[in-house]
This record gives sequence, structure tokens and C-alpha cells, in this order.
Amino acid sequence: MCSNVIVRPIMSCEIIVAPTESFLPRQRVPATMWGRSFSIAVRTIDAWFRPAVVLLLVCRKVARDAIKRTRRFGRRVVQLVRYRVPGECRRCPVCGSPQLRLLDPLSLREPVQGRQVGFIAGCHACGVVFTNPPPTAGTVRRFYSPEGAWGASRQEGGSKRDQKPSSRYLDVVFDPAVIGWSIQAPPSGARVLDFGCGAGGFLDVFQAFGWETWGVDPAVKTAFARHSELLELDGPATFDLVLLNHVLEHVSNPLEVLRQLAGCMRERAVVYVSVPDFDGLPIHGDLKYCINSRAHSFAFTRDCLVGLLARANLEVIALVDPRNELTSGSPVRIRVVARKGDRPVDLPRHPLRSARKALRHYHRRRVFTARHHWRWLPVRFRAALADAARKNDRRRRKALKLA
Repeated sequence: MCSNVIVRPIMSCEIIVAPTESFLPRQRVPATMWGRSFSIAVRTIDAWFRPAVVLLLVCRKVARDAIKRTRRFGRRVVQLVRYRVPGECRRCPVCGSPQLRLLDPLSLREPVQGRQVGFIAGCHACGVVFTNPPPTAGTVRRFYSPEGAWGASRQEGGSKRDQKPSSRYLDVVFDPAVIGWSIQAPPSGARVLDFGCGAGGFLDVFQAFGWETWGVDPAVKTAFARHSELLELDGPATFDLVLLNHVLEHVSNPLEVLRQLAGCMRERAVVYVSVPDFDGLPIHGDLKYCINSRAHSFAFTRDCLVGLLARANLEVIALVDPRNELTSGSPVRIRVVARKGDRPVDLPRHPLRSARKALRHYHRRRVFTARHHWRWLPVRFRAALADAARKNDRRRRKALKLA
């Protein structure tokens, strides 16, 4: 074997291995072998690296799209959680307390700047349940004017509330053992005021008993052909009996109305109040009757109604028809009789608790649907989802009409 090998490059692009011994033949290694090995290595690296690069680019694009979708979803969630309705009040429209709580979404009869869903809210201070945003005083006046929607409907056909009460109804509501005297034998000069008298059904009965009858109703004026109309509530205290038969849920401020009426009442005078029963909501199940965005802007529980009467210096002396005999056993109305007094009345400690409990049990008794589980979500979130669903339904109906 040779001990030394000399390798020198030549111009013919080949390598000559020259042994020191002259008897060994020359061995030529072509340069293309090294180039081939290099190209194979490059192709091998490219075969492995290119899919990795492509995968990296695809992952980068997917990651960017995911980030965009996540940001878009986050912005949408924030919009849902921050859902607001123009005109939404931050203080109770009755007592002015800022301790409000949203209870449930509420479909609005008329959209407010594109919003079709509002809220059912409650006040921790006075316990009243109201529509939020509440109707303004001007909206209420227009609605209950003779030319408004309420007045037009009452002038055309009237309502059951305008009918004369039966003798059984009068015996149950105005029990002499409770109020201390009989409505059928009033003292000389006794005066009765029906706030929201309608066509004057109650006033006709009291007029036949010998009462001086007065009424207030901005929508229907037919009763004032037979009875006197009271134009202002700031007059002297001249009334012995005041009737508020399904009126407080319609006015813009129930507490202010109660205080004005209390100022018109004589000492030891009696007021009769009847409103839809929000406590009985789990049993009768008629939420729209208790509160809606059209006419019933306020809803009351027993604790709330007792507290509002106490704030107006009116003490409840009897809960009328506690067994709901006048409504065939269904607790759809609260009827109370209160008397004007000069001593302070204790207010309920937690007036909103019963309303929250009634609404919670109402949802539990409803038929099982997919929306049944929405009540565990925040109220604003549920209202935003309901608003989006109503808008989608409206677009779908328009598309079907155009088709």
C-alpha cells in the first residue's frame, strides 16, 4: 500500500489521485459526485422544511383569523353586557331612590331609537315594579287623552271596568264592619271621588245611594253629564270616600297621585284601591296583565302597596277579598281599604323581596323551553339577545313579503 497520496486539482474539472509509487494506476473521482450529494441533501432538507414552512404559514393565518374572531366576539359580548335603552332611568320614578334592580327583559310596544326590548325593573326602597324606560308624563297625557289610543278605545265600546258593580261586590268591598259605616246610608253631604271613573258605573250606584258624586278621567267625558268633574286635586279636603279602581298602574307617578288624593280627603276618610296582583303571578301566570309597555307601567305587591299608602299617610285597615271569591279563586287583583290618619305608619323592611320571589317562581312554572335557561344569564345580556332575535324576525318577515 502506498503511504502518501497527493491530490491536486486540474482544469478538466476532475480530481487525480497520484500515488507516489509509479506502478499504481491513477484513480479519478468525478466532481459531479460531490454536487449530486449536495443536491440530494438540499432536496432532502427542502422536502422536510417546505411543509413545515407551509404549515407554519397556515397556522399563522389560522391564528390571525382566530384572533380576529375572538376580538369580534369579545366586542359583541361587551355590547351585549352593556346593552342600554335610550331614556333608561337611574332613579326610581316613584320615590327617587337610586337602588334599582333589573328583574327581566320586556318587549317594547314602540321601539325606542331602534331598541325593541326594555326591562322590568324594581326599586329596593319602595318595592314598586316598573317598565324601564318608563313612559314620560307627556306620553301618558297623550295616550289617555280623548284623542289618544286609550280614549278612542273607551269611547267606542267601553270596558268591563265601566260597568256598574254588583250588590255582592259592594257588600264585600265596602263592608260596614270594616269601614265603620254603610255606603247605602251616607251622612248628609257625604262626597265620593272616583279617580279614573270611566263611563261612571261606580258613580251611578253611589249617586243612587245619596252621595255627592265627583269624578276624574282625562280619556272619557261621558260620565260628567250626570256627575261633577274635578279638574284640580289641590283643593280643600272635602271627600269622605275615594275610589282607585285599577288606576295606579296607569299613572306616571302613583305615590304623587296618592299624596294628592290624601290631601283632598277629610280626616278618617276611606280610600279603596284595586290593582293587578303581582304576588299571584306564579298562580295566574298573566305577566302582561300585571305589567306591559302599553298601559300598565307599574306593578305592585301587597308589601309595596302598603308602603306606598303609608308614605301618603294612609293606613291599610283591611285586605279585601283575601280568598279571591270575586275572581273565582284566582289571585289576579289586590284590593285594600285604607284610612287617612295622623300617625306614622311603619314601612316594610324589604318591599322588593316578594316581587323577586313571585317572578322567580313564575319562570319556574313556565313550560320548559330553550329560553327557560336564559334567566340564569345577566338581564342585559338576555335583553340584547331578545332584541337581536326580534330584529331578525322582522327582517325575515320583510323578506317574505318582498318575495
